[in-house]
Amino acid sequence: MKAPLRIAAVVVLFVLAAVGSAAGMDMQEGMWEITTEFEMTGMPMKMPPMTHTQCIRKSDMVPKAQDQQGSDQQCSVSNVKTAGNTVSYDMECTGPQNRMKGHGEATYTGSTMSGFMKMQMLSPQAMEMNYKYSGRRVGPCQ
Repeated sequence: MKAPLRIAAVVVLFVLAAVGSAAGMDMQEGMWEITTEFEMTGMPMKMPPMTHTQCIRKSDMVPKAQDQQGSDQQCSVSNVKTAGNTVSYDMECTGPQNRMKGHGEATYTGSTMSGFMKMQMLSPQAMEMNYKYSGRRVGPCQ
């Protein structure tokens, strides 16, 4: 094979590998059971883990913390990025009593995931909250 053809073949393989890795997130869509551990700075005792289910699709891979579901907080997700099997994101939440912002990541491996989210409560007083979560796919979305 002549040099220009070899270079062209290598370039084509590189482009195909890059496209395949971006589209090839190793995550199975469906209903996920997510267990969240929660720590707040200044809190003397650790809160018990909370478990909930959430439908997760490749179009929205950001896991929700249990205390964000069904609360009066209005949360928005931005700056979502995918690298390999990891999705990272920023989140901002507002409610009648407080405002929070933070950053999180979730790494998927087929039917399991693990991740974290670090949030800062900005009002009425500043404090940090750390979420650590793990999950597993339990079936199709309903």
